[in-house]
Amino acid sequence: MNGWRGRQNLLAIGVLLVSLLGCSSGTTEGVGVRTVSATEAVKVLDSRVVIDVRGPDEVAEGAIVGATVLDFNAGEFQAKIGDYDRNAAYLVYCRSGNRSGQAVAIMKELGFTDVIDAGAYSDLAAAGAPTTK
Repeated sequence: MNGWRGRQNLLAIGVLLVSLLGCSSGTTEGVGVRTVSATEAVKVLDSRVVIDVRGPDEVAEGAIVGATVLDFNAGEFQAKIGDYDRNAAYLVYCRSGNRSGQAVAIMKELGFTDVIDAGAYSDLAAAGAPTTK
């Protein structure tokens, strides 16, 4: 009887560990840090802090209304992003998706928990995002 009860306990512990590991890997490995289509990004613009990581010349050609500009290539993003609330919801975009991808990776490393890489400004504008031009 003791052997069977011991195996039952081990089985129960094993099931518990598997379920906990499944949950913990889901909560620490990029949950909330993701890339979405421009169409999906436009749907959530109003509920997020929008960050444009393009340079001034690019921004002058048009930007998402209300976006905060933190120029990635000039180091402005890297210098300031650490001061932002890691638990707030963010959406990051650039010209082609390259800098936004790098910016989102930095945010993930810093412990930000809800970040969307929305890719290219032109795709967001074409999907209906409100723009300055």
